[in-house]
Amino acid sequence: MSSLNETEFWLDRWWPLLVILFGLLFVSCLVSFSPTI
Repeated sequence: MSSLNETEFWLDRWWPLLVILFGLLFVSCLVSFSPTI
C-alpha cells in the first residue's frame, strides 16, 4: 500500500512536467511532418 501512495504522490508532483514533455513531443512531430510552419 505504501508503494501505491508513493506512486500517487509522484504523479501528483510530476504530472505537469509529463504533460509538458508530451506537448513538446507532439509539437516536434507536427513540425517534422509540416516543415512549412
